[in-house]
Amino acid sequence: MKFFFSETQLAHSPKQFMRHGRIVDPFENPNRTTTLIASLERAGLQRTEPKDYGRAPILKVHVDHYVAFLEGAYARFMELPNHGPEVLPNVYPYRGASASFAGRGKPRVSGILGRAGWYMGDLGCAIMESTFPAAYASAQTAITGAEEILSGAPAAFALCRPPGHHAQKPRPNPSACPDDQPHRRGFVLGL
Repeated sequence: MKFFFSETQLAHSPKQFMRHGRIVDPFENPNRTTTLIASLERAGLQRTEPKDYGRAPILKVHVDHYVAFLEGAYARFMELPNHGPEVLPNVYPYRGASASFAGRGKPRVSGILGRAGWYMGDLGCAIMESTFPAAYASAQTAITGAEEILSGAPAAFALCRPPGHHAQKPRPNPSACPDDQPHRRGFVLGL
């Protein structure tokens, strides 16, 4: 059986995570992944680089302005005077949710601090310079794993990090950037 993974995914390694009112080292980190990779290789799984299916499948799951935010957030945050090492919000504009949990529209705020609060779920999903490339690679990994199954393989393992299982259409949540689960489901269902 193949397992899909890109080294680019290891580059996401934030140093800040809010836990019980304290900034601590994140629990989700590259060490967890390298341990899992070693175990998968010992078990005989064949490591394979994921294919790049482009942004179209990502934009079927996430709104375009959220993807654009993720791609440019770190650079904009670094322009702030006295910025921290990673993007973390310190304000949260009111969030309303419809019964369908449909994505919200573009934020009315234009500054990076307001946008960080608009898009980021909490203080457990810091964005660093390599977050977007890692998250993009994670989404491609999920899609490649789904394609492997659709092509007739009896099984495949898509090792996705940063994980996206808590993310929503317009924002990440702890340890989650673009959500890889809908990419798997949506791709398999032809969405």
